[in-house]
Amino acid sequence: MDHSQMDHSQMAQEDRGQEARHDHHEMMVADFRKRFFISLILMFPILFLSPMIQMFMNVDFRFAGDSYLLFGLSSILFFYGGKPFISGARDEY
Repeated sequence: MDHSQMDHSQMAQEDRGQEARHDHHEMMVADFRKRFFISLILMFPILFLSPMIQMFMNVDFRFAGDSYLLFGLSSILFFYGGKPFISGARDEY
């Protein structure tokens, strides 16, 4: 069987898929880093408003609507910081 007549012109193509995957990975890492630092900043007022932390530190920073503010900040932190995990869990189903 003679294979010398095979056309090898398409064999020299480069696979550029690795570059696209590498860029996507860098973007994902940058997104996680940004979400981490924003979540870290949001954590401090949540801890400051938390009744358990106030009781532990023996201080009282109560004001009208502090529970609603605590709920709002906690919800933002949960959904913003947890978005990659929530969307990953959703994609599993």
